[in-house]
Amino acid sequence: MSINREKFDKFYEFEMMHGQLRLFKNGKKSYPNWGKKIYLTYDKMPSNIEEAEELVKAGLVDKTTLEEMYKELIVMSDTEIIEKREQIDIRSYNYLQAIYNNLGFLYIDIDKKEIDKKYFIKKIKMDMFDNADLFKVDDKYIIEFGSFCPPDDYSLTQIYLSKEPRDNYFSTIDKIDKATDILKQLYSYNKDKNIEGTLFNCRTCNKPTHWLNNEYNFAIKVDMLSNLECCM
Repeated sequence: MSINREKFDKFYEFEMMHGQLRLFKNGKKSYPNWGKKIYLTYDKMPSNIEEAEELVKAGLVDKTTLEEMYKELIVMSDTEIIEKREQIDIRSYNYLQAIYNNLGFLYIDIDKKEIDKKYFIKKIKMDMFDNADLFKVDDKYIIEFGSFCPPDDYSLTQIYLSKEPRDNYFSTIDKIDKATDILKQLYSYNKDKNIEGTLFNCRTCNKPTHWLNNEYNFAIKVDMLSNLECCM
């Protein structure tokens, strides 16, 4: 939903502080969060979400997101917003997102009822020590595993997929997480040094490079990124 800019300017002020959007209303400040719905209440004072939604339907309150606020208030492009939100460069984001999407991930359920064993297909490897159960129910594949939380709690996780996972599903997820962590550190470091995106100087040849500037597969790319190298 777009923001009613005339009403917004009447009831709110905003500024960028340390790269983050900050709102002011009646002398009180707030920091909108990524991924959360934001209600611009103007002169209304709803006491709960239900009341806020009714005011949205009546056109008296605007419901928006931080992404939309950056677009309309700061005038940022989709690419700039993604980089700001994810804290990595758009090229890396699109590459990792494509790998992630190719896994067929749909959603995760926590602590729901165990899947009936009649839908069991096989075990898949999680790490060196643990395996997970793979089920197929209708057109969905479900990875199910439990974990103990001290002192005596037990949690059941179910990962729903649109396609049968390969045996390296969990190792691929680990590599995505590893690459993302390193890239966020590079992005933050480069930002302070006014260096573009996630470029780095190769430890072997000392040339500035991007971790995707090679023809190796994903696993090798991540290993080379972790060593800040572009050549072997």
